[in-house]
Formats: sequence, structure tokens, C-alpha cells
Amino acid sequence: MTVKTVRPGKDDWPTQTSPSLESLHEICGKELVEAAIAQGIIALGPKVELLGAQDNDRTKNELRALFAPERNIAPIALYAITRVVPTLRHVHWM
Repeated sequence: MTVKTVRPGKDDWPTQTSPSLESLHEICGKELVEAAIAQGIIALGPKVELLGAQDNDRTKNELRALFAPERNIAPIALYAITRVVPTLRHVHWM
């Protein structure tokens, strides 16, 4: 799964970003990222490291997550912390 975060952009309209792992920790909170990993994310890192990529692949450095097949909750947990949590923090609900 491609890992993207949603954050407020121009005029507070949401924009998607492709964070590094360090940025993901800053945006979503390291403890929440670790909690999502505990739900069944077996690998989290750049596409080139996890899946391989061609030299001309413009997405090779984007963050990807691989999930344990038996853990259906893992993609939902990752989606929640990368899409919902940044929005809730922006509106000061978290």
C-alpha cells in the first residue's frame, strides 16, 4: 500500500503528501505509527527497498507498507493514522 498523508494545504484544502518515515512519525506521531505496525504491518519503507524499482521510477522513494495477509485490520489502521489523525490534529480535536 502506498503511504500518503492528508494535510491542510492552500486555504485549508486537503492535500496528499508522500512522507518519509521520519516525516510520518512527525505528522502522525511515532506511537500511533508503532500501534499501526503492531496491527500487522510487516514492512514499512521506501518502495525501492521493499519491492525493488527501476532507476527511472519516479515513485521509487515513496513510502510503502506491506501487510500480513491474515491481518485485515492493518490497512485500516494505517489509513486512519495517515488520513484521519492529521485532519483531527489540524482541527484541534486531538
